[in-house]
Formats: sequence, C-alpha cells, structure tokens
Amino acid sequence: MAKLIWGVYCQQAIVDRTTNGLTLINQLDEVHPPRPPDNLTGPNGKKAIPLAPFPSVVVTVWERDNRRLSEIVHVQGVLIGPNKKSLIKFEQRIDLKKTPRGRLFGNLPGLPLVGQGTYRFVFRARKGTSWKRAGEIPFEVIYVPNPVVH
Repeated sequence: MAKLIWGVYCQQAIVDRTTNGLTLINQLDEVHPPRPPDNLTGPNGKKAIPLAPFPSVVVTVWERDNRRLSEIVHVQGVLIGPNKKSLIKFEQRIDLKKTPRGRLFGNLPGLPLVGQGTYRFVFRARKGTSWKRAGEIPFEVIYVPNPVVH
C-alpha cells in the first residue's frame, strides 16, 4: 500500500511540462468568503448548500511503501465540514508501477459552505477491500462581513 507523503490545499498548481517541477500558488490555511444567505433552496425546494465561487486545488504526493513492489493505488479524498458531514467525495487512481512516487490533483470549481470553522480534506488509500486513513489537510473558513447597502 502507498503512503501519503504530503498534501497542500492551494489556489492553483502548475506543473512544468519540461522539468516536471511543481509550482503551488497561494497555499491556503484560511479561506475568507462572504457569508452566504441562510435560506438557499435548490430546485426541489430542499435546503441547498451554498457553493463559494472559489476555484482551488488539493495536491497530494504518494509513495510506495515497498519500493520494490509496483502497484496502482486507489485513493479517496473527502472534504469534511465543521458540522462533521461529508461535503465532497472523490476517488482517483495513481500508477506507481514505473515510479516510486506520484502526485494527485483534485481540482475544485467552488467550495461548499456549511458554516465557519475547520474543514478537512481526509485521505484514505485502499488496502484490499477496506480503506485505510492516510492523512488530512485542515483549513479554516472565516466569513468576511457582507457590505451594508444604503
């Protein structure tokens, strides 16, 4: 099974095609969106989770536990809100057959908001038929005051 070496939540990640160098832009420990309205409803009439128009990316680097064992690793990422509920869930595969390490990128077009507080990207890797926790990336959401209109 592979292990999570490091992860970062940022606004943008750029990979140089020639050198494979990675540039991370604006690593995020805190996000400051405006406070969303409390009474948003979806097309079905149920309460909707607001999505802040905040494009961002989660970058993780994984490494083989056993450098002699090549494998394809199944990775799961879950964004957990301060309410302890799952907001986003994604799965990816990383091919570690030819290289001992690899990167995964999770591009987010927006950020679901369920209140201020600590949000966490929790990562798991599949071992057999079960998922094993590999690590997490926490960040804070702090609303900025909405402007007063006179």
